[in-house]
Amino acid sequence: RGFHLDLDNPKTWCEKMQWLQLYDEKNPLKAQCADKILLHKYAEEKLGKDICVPILKIYDSPDDLNFAELPEQFVLKCNHGYAFNIICRHKELLQENDCKKQLKKWLHKSFGKSSLEPHYRNIVPKCYAETFLENRGKEEITDYKFICFNGVPTYVQIINDRHQATQRLNYYDMDFHFVDISRKYFPNNPNLLDEKPSQFELMKSYARKLSEDFRFVRVDFYEVDGVVYLGELTFTPGTGLIRWTDDNVDVVFGEMLKLGERMENE
Repeated sequence: RGFHLDLDNPKTWCEKMQWLQLYDEKNPLKAQCADKILLHKYAEEKLGKDICVPILKIYDSPDDLNFAELPEQFVLKCNHGYAFNIICRHKELLQENDCKKQLKKWLHKSFGKSSLEPHYRNIVPKCYAETFLENRGKEEITDYKFICFNGVPTYVQIINDRHQATQRLNYYDMDFHFVDISRKYFPNNPNLLDEKPSQFELMKSYARKLSEDFRFVRVDFYEVDGVVYLGELTFTPGTGLIRWTDDNVDVVFGEMLKLGERMENE
């Protein structure tokens, strides 16, 4: 089933997300916070400290990349989109020239143009090396993604085993009760619930502060050894066209998202 969107009278979450992409771009903070480098400044302004994953080095060009100055484990990224990641667990196994070629390819991609996500268009593309985060005893780090409507954290998505056959995306409310919401092609697992993270309340308070300037945003965290790290702010998850297992979720989320409420920066 395809999407039939009414942008003259948007009611569902998908419709309102597309409306925001067309008409909410006067909010200059979106471009700043979509920029994974400039997000550090915003986090420090809002929280009084930079809780983003630490940056090791910023490069104007991939040709400046020098593996010798980097630790054994790190992550290479570009700042102007998503899924631009090279995860290095063992430096000796990486091919430096291949990494540079891949980064150059990503940097030349006009992200947001084809996907109609305009907040990415004004970002000056750069690449950078970021600290490698790891939860001991786990192959992959757990994602905690807070869905915020008009500055109010409402649900948290917890993603485990993202690249494994056992991957799951479970949803919880702000009292950490399981909510039976699921996305097509990304199943939840009611029989395998997540432990409440030790810093859940802190993440929730951070999400409230970081989302207060936006009608909708997803605030993404990691927790490693009791320390909370901000991963990114995501304004258009799935380009705002997520397919839910239950179509009613689109309606309920749409009711929660109030387009008429003005933000402080307007």
